[in-house]
Amino acid sequence: MDPRHSREHLQRMRQARVDTGRLGGRPRTPPSPEVVARIVAAVDAGTGWSAIAAALNADQQVPPPVGGTRWWPSSVQRIYRRATDPDCS
Repeated sequence: MDPRHSREHLQRMRQARVDTGRLGGRPRTPPSPEVVARIVAAVDAGTGWSAIAAALNADQQVPPPVGGTRWWPSSVQRIYRRATDPDCS
């Protein structure tokens, strides 16, 4: 068995992510309420997911979600759905 896949190794890796607050090796950066409101307003105005992501990428003051390097249309869509759908968590 590959030692990188042993039960003990996986438990150490999982605990390291818990200890450092990292998930998948990247720090979580939840969107601010202002960013969520900006996304909701843009969608409600008829702007598409890709255009919103491009605008957020152009604004250097808005960090991408989940510690990524850029905004993606799928991230914008997920944030919008979580903000507007009471059944979505």
